[in-house]
Amino acid sequence: MWGKKRWRQYLRIIFLGLMFTFLYNFFSSTLRALGDSASPLYFLIISAVLKLLW
Repeated sequence: MWGKKRWRQYLRIIFLGLMFTFLYNFFSSTLRALGDSASPLYFLIISAVLKLLW
């Protein structure tokens, strides 16, 4: 069973990740609406490479 500290830490990590996911989706959709679809793609490529190297 999870203690009180573990589920709080888990939820903190999840909500922190949700914030970054929301920010990426917001800026990505804004750039795409302005006609720049290459920048979000480059950001995703760089993120994927960094995740593989991490």
